[in-house]
This record gives sequence, C-alpha cells and structure tokens, in this order.
Amino acid sequence: MLGMQSLTTAYLKALRKLFAGKTGAEIAGEWVKGPGGLFWNAEPENDPKFQEMAYRLAYRMAKLVAAENMKSWRQAAMKSTRAREIFVALQQEIRRTGLQPELQVIAARNAKLIRSIPQEIARHLTQKAVTLQQEGKRDLEIVAELKRLAPRLTKSKMRLISRTEIARAGTDLDKLRAENLGLEWAVWSTSEDQRVRPSHRNLDGVLMNWNDPPQPESLIGEKSTLGRGFGGQFPNCRCSMLSLADLDEIKWPTRLYRNGAITRVTRAQFVRLLPAGQLIAA
Repeated sequence: MLGMQSLTTAYLKALRKLFAGKTGAEIAGEWVKGPGGLFWNAEPENDPKFQEMAYRLAYRMAKLVAAENMKSWRQAAMKSTRAREIFVALQQEIRRTGLQPELQVIAARNAKLIRSIPQEIARHLTQKAVTLQQEGKRDLEIVAELKRLAPRLTKSKMRLISRTEIARAGTDLDKLRAENLGLEWAVWSTSEDQRVRPSHRNLDGVLMNWNDPPQPESLIGEKSTLGRGFGGQFPNCRCSMLSLADLDEIKWPTRLYRNGAITRVTRAQFVRLLPAGQLIAA
C-alpha cells in the first residue's frame, strides 16, 4: 500500500498548490454584511477557471490511482494459480475501454468535492459568525477570528479529501475489475495498526461478496450514518479489499460476512454457497 500512501500525499500537495497564494478568506469568498447580518460569500465555486482546474486535477488523480491499482492486480495475479487468466482479462480490459467511463465518474466526483471546499468553509464560518455574534463580539473581532480560522478549516478539508478519495477510488476500481473478471468475493484488509477504528478492525480478514457491502458499525452494535460500504470507501478509511481468485488463498475455516452477519465457515460450507461450486462467475 505504499504506492497508495504516496498518491495520497501527492494529491494533498496538488490540492494545496491549487489553492496556493490564497488566504483562507479568499478561498472561502469574501466577508459580507447584509440585511441578515455578517456572512461569507463563497464565489470561487462558480468560477469557470477554478472548475476546469479542479476537474483536471481530479482526472489526473484518477489516472494515477488506476495505474497503481493495475500494478497491485498484476502483483496479486503472480501469486495466484489463475495468473494467466487474470493477465489475459486485464489486457482485454485495457484494449476495450481502459476504464475510461469509471475514471470519468471518479474525476467528476472529486472535482465536485474540490469545488465544494469554498462553500464548505463559508458554511462553517457563517455558523461561527452567528455564534460569535450571540456572544456579543464586535464585527471587527469576528472578522479577525474568522480570518484566523479559515486557513485551518481549508487545510483540514483538503486532508480529508486526499485521504478519503484516493482509497475510495482504489476500492471502486477493485470492484469494477473484479466484476470484469467474474470475481464475486473479496477479503477486507485493514492497515493493522492502532489507528484502525473498532468497526473496521472487526472486519479485518472477513470474506464478503462484492454485491453485499456491510454496515461496519452496526456489526459491533454502534449507530452510524455512514451506511454500507467496503474497505476504503469510508471517510479517512485506510482499508482495502483483496479480491479472491483462488480458494487456496484463504486459511480455512474463515470468517464470512453474509446477510448482515459474520459467521465462521469451512471451505466445504463456502463452496456450497457458490453457483455450481465455482468461485469465478461465468
């Protein structure tokens, strides 16, 4: 995963460069005093030049993630008894579409997130302004506080986007490639350190179907609004998914997620779940 970590760092640097030379106030818009009081006016989001630069950056990121993802699949194929099948399928994929439609989806999603930074900062600052006004602060004091706060909020938002979207793009491409190869099952893999959230640690090493994403928090009795998803698809998630191409890649018995619950199954029990007993779908 070192490659993906490097991409995360590079993406964050590119985001910082996109906003380089701008103060937090300039990124968020300008300070406005209107009939309803003080608020931030977020203009950059609607700037055509800014929109174009955001999409170019997002598309470049998507292509780099796809290249790194392809490298990971090739490395995984080398360890599989189905190496030749996987290699042939990957080459066919490249000749057919090169993942162009999926890259465009990823790029559009990320460009939207980048463009949303000014609006997000403006929303936070407006809420802060209301709080400060209720505390009896003068306009000049409020402006000074928000100008101090804006750059910090911007940096935090950029870190969240870079950490989340690199991993999410990787998992999205993993799922697409698995579907193209007829691989319906994958194993959730964490980074296995103290920063892993409990709900994701619970899923480490769990086998699951690409068509049945879990809701991690509910499996340990926690409430969450994040919904269902796979490793890498949640905010600040560093997990990944390892598609299963050979039953010998699993140490049996293993933990299996299915129909909202995790159970322990033997190899024979798992095979009975497969269509015609075959791991790879026709």
